[in-house]
Amino acid sequence: MAAYREHFEPTGPKTRPYIAATVGVVAADSDEEAVIRFAEYIRVQTRLATAGIRATPSELMGLLEPPLTGRERGRAERLLDYPGHIVGSRATVAAALGELVVATTADEIMLVPLAFDGLIRSSILRNVAAALTRVVRTVPRSAPPLIATA
Repeated sequence: MAAYREHFEPTGPKTRPYIAATVGVVAADSDEEAVIRFAEYIRVQTRLATAGIRATPSELMGLLEPPLTGRERGRAERLLDYPGHIVGSRATVAAALGELVVATTADEIMLVPLAFDGLIRSSILRNVAAALTRVVRTVPRSAPPLIATA
């Protein structure tokens, strides 16, 4: 990103470099709850990917049942270490998003709530909004604006 900003040449309406970073997020009341929701997401995603297009509705529902397999647990653990995923409590997510902005100098952060259930996605976004509201209040007015989209 530093190289992009350093070597940016204005073209057309783009007069300055613009960086948008995308991050998958699970925010909950506690770190433990967030990890459980993330594990549920990985379980569903992994099993649906292997179900095939001819799976019946009852077969698909059976795939969604806990517990995690060893393969699913390994995948979840690998993704938790990947910087493109932020999982935790409001405070954990706010701190990680702040670190991401500093590390990337991003102009925009695009949030992808990692859940298949619409109510859980809404809950994740509400938790992120609450976390960011607290963070934004501490940012100096002279700081450049940051856009967060979901």
